[in-house]
Amino acid sequence: ELLRNAALIDQQKIREQLRSREETLKNDNVAARASNEAELLGYGQGERARERMRELQQIRDSFRQKDADLQSQYQTGDISEDFY
Repeated sequence: ELLRNAALIDQQKIREQLRSREETLKNDNVAARASNEAELLGYGQGERARERMRELQQIRDSFRQKDADLQSQYQTGDISEDFY
């Protein structure tokens, strides 16, 4: 019985880690897609406009990364719901 419970706990932790990793990959794909779209939109515009688009994209990427890190910490129980 104890071994079965331990195995179930391990499986649950693995599932949570997989969900977290899947979410991270999904966020990475969204960020890459947005970056590519911003580059495509920038073609035909001046270099200054494209540079501003890149800077904006970097800010968005940084925010997404911090949000994903926070979500991961919440899902693994490292931080409380109140802090999240």
